Amino acid sequence: MTKRGLLHILFCLVSLNSFSLSLDSLKIKLQKAKNDSARIELHYKAASTKSNSEQLSDSLLNCIVSYTNSADCYSRLFAHYKVALYYIGKEKREKAMQSLLLALDIADKCKNNYGIMIIRLKLGYLNKITERIQASKISLHISRYYAILLKDSAVLADNYVILGNIYKNEMILDSALDYQLKALRIREITKGDDRLLAQSYNNIGLVYKNMKEYNTALTYLKKSLVLKIKIKDNTLASAYNNLGIIYNKMKLYDSSITVGKKGMEAAYKFKKSEFLSHCIQMLAEAYDGKKDIAKALYYYKRDKDVRDSVGKEEISSQFLELQSKYESDKKDADLKLKEESLKTAEALNSRKNILIILSTIALLMALIAGVFIFRSYKQSKRNALQLGLKNKIIGEKNKEITDSINYAKNIQQGLITSEDVFKENLKDHFILYLPKDIVSGDFYWAQKVGKEFLIMCADCTGHGVPGAFMSLMGIGFLKEIVNQKELTRPDLVLNELRERIINSFGLNANKDGMDASLVKLNGSEMQVSAANNSIWIIRNNESIVVRPDKFPIGVYSGEKQDFTLNTIQLQKNDLVLMYTDGYGDQFGGPSNKKFKHKTMEKLLVENQDLSMDQMKKLLHDTLMEWQGGYEQVDDILVLGFRI
Repeated sequence: MTKRGLLHILFCLVSLNSFSLSLDSLKIKLQKAKNDSARIELHYKAASTKSNSEQLSDSLLNCIVSYTNSADCYSRLFAHYKVALYYIGKEKREKAMQSLLLALDIADKCKNNYGIMIIRLKLGYLNKITERIQASKISLHISRYYAILLKDSAVLADNYVILGNIYKNEMILDSALDYQLKALRIREITKGDDRLLAQSYNNIGLVYKNMKEYNTALTYLKKSLVLKIKIKDNTLASAYNNLGIIYNKMKLYDSSITVGKKGMEAAYKFKKSEFLSHCIQMLAEAYDGKKDIAKALYYYKRDKDVRDSVGKEEISSQFLELQSKYESDKKDADLKLKEESLKTAEALNSRKNILIILSTIALLMALIAGVFIFRSYKQSKRNALQLGLKNKIIGEKNKEITDSINYAKNIQQGLITSEDVFKENLKDHFILYLPKDIVSGDFYWAQKVGKEFLIMCADCTGHGVPGAFMSLMGIGFLKEIVNQKELTRPDLVLNELRERIINSFGLNANKDGMDASLVKLNGSEMQVSAANNSIWIIRNNESIVVRPDKFPIGVYSGEKQDFTLNTIQLQKNDLVLMYTDGYGDQFGGPSNKKFKHKTMEKLLVENQDLSMDQMKKLLHDTLMEWQGGYEQVDDILVLGFRI
């Protein structure tokens, strides 16, 4: 054993001897430990033991911190990381964050890729639970990069789980489901432990619940429940509660009551007050659904009693901690008094008087603190009720707004050309359409006119609701231009569309307009006009670019010009690509840079022989891999078809 190792052990043994708790086994294990990492792990496990006092745990923690001055890079990194885990377990999140950042700094300096991967994963988790969502996504993206580099499937799965939960909370449910399914596939392939599999089944079930696909949600939640029963998981009550919520949604109230009562039993068994409250509340809602008002009121009252008791336990715990500190201070004062009593009787009396005064002050402080804590509890309870009411009102307003936007989404989807129209008029095609928000400022439109087939891809000003309204106007104008004015030549259609937008918005049309490309197919001939958006024709391992006019469909500062008409003779198996700027402008990758349209163009040329379904999947998966944890910056639309 090194001299440094012996000094660490001596320091910790001396510091721990002041506690009456028996630490013989820890001392023996410390002396036998072969390296710093093993000793740090022993201290961490001892500090995290529930039966240990706060003071003892802090002392054990100080032992871990003593390793942070070690010359060994790994020991310093490991020590800070274990301190962070301890603070996470104690819900001291800011201290945990500080320790993780110290560990990350060491990992960066030592170029420890594995350490960076693990610490970034924990930072992603910690930022998520403290609602620093953007920071969480960035840390997870970096962790994911190293997990792929190091081929660490377990960390990759954990990464996907956290990202999936973030997107679930943001109600971006398709992305949430995608990440949770990726995590499950990894855990099933690697035959991960049952606890992690149960977690994945539960997470997927909850996403399907939010998607209102209740039967599928039940399938996954039941799988999670079976595993949690098997391993006697302490969150078993939560599994029963999740099932009960689904049964209530499906109005299967008897089934909900059955699992709710089992959930209560599990909550009592594992002493989980929060889960107990959830199960009781779910039972109250089930009886309410059955119109059994008496039992519903009974369980609503029980839920209130449980919540109140939890609050009182917290106050009692704070008061007992204060009282314990007072008693500890009193013992120290008594010991000091006995030592001084050997000198003179006069000094003894003086010390006794001081002790009485100190004890009285400490007792008064404890009582005053107790009163303040109790008053604070009562006030916080009143505030919680008021906050709950306000949150309910805000929630209802948000629901109204979200419902309205979802209704607007239905309108927009109803006006956008259906897949059937494309299937009837094209040999093969794909449409990759990813709105940034619920509704989109990008749109695609197509119409058959005699032997001609028109297709447009457009990017309206803005995204979300403003962009969606512009897209609805654009589709309406296009239908009028083609059907009423009987214009089908692309340049004339865009000229007329520009006039209508300018007439609708006046001078504001320089802010309210669109970039678009419009093609007309007639056999092997394709006519093209475009405003700011290029079109690619992939042929024989190269890309032919149809350049657009460099002005929008709206007001612009230059001299007004008509749109250019391009006529192109297509060849068999040509691949035509129409797109908006969202795909190339997406930020991501290790350096958080734009993907760029050149990269997209190269990707398409290299994979031109794929089927349209495979091409769509390639574009989607490549984008998701690039984007990682970063937010989508704009609406995304790519439309391709084969001749």
